[in-house]
Amino acid sequence: MMKRISRRLLAVSLVFGALTHESTARAGRQLAIVVNRGASTSSLTADAVKSYFLKQHKQWPSGEKVRPVQQEGAAHAVFLSKVLKMSSADYERYWLERKYSAAETPPKNVEDAEAVVKFVGAMNGAIGYVDVGQLDAKARDKLRVIHVVSY
Repeated sequence: MMKRISRRLLAVSLVFGALTHESTARAGRQLAIVVNRGASTSSLTADAVKSYFLKQHKQWPSGEKVRPVQQEGAAHAVFLSKVLKMSSADYERYWLERKYSAAETPPKNVEDAEAVVKFVGAMNGAIGYVDVGQLDAKARDKLRVIHVVSY
């Protein structure tokens, strides 16, 4: 009986330790909202980023069409919670309603940060998000960071 309790305590402490390590590793990370280097916009508030991604504003102040791109995975979850302030279910519901009420489609979906950098770097009017750690010198030559969110 004592052996079983010891094993359970060990298992619980391993799980807790792993969770603590993961949250410590995440501390200090940042998500960068990026636009094409040629964009006239140099910074945006979180509310402005939200309005562009939800296609409430469809043009930049210059008149250029806004082309939001989103990526799959952990960065998307951070973006939803920290910038859009929505759950995944709320986000999906929002786009279903927009699809039927205004014939709108959600932002272009790409696989990863590399694809976001490629799309935003090549497309005027594009806006996306990547983990700051994934912005190497080559990416920074193509993009402009206009907002940063810590997580």
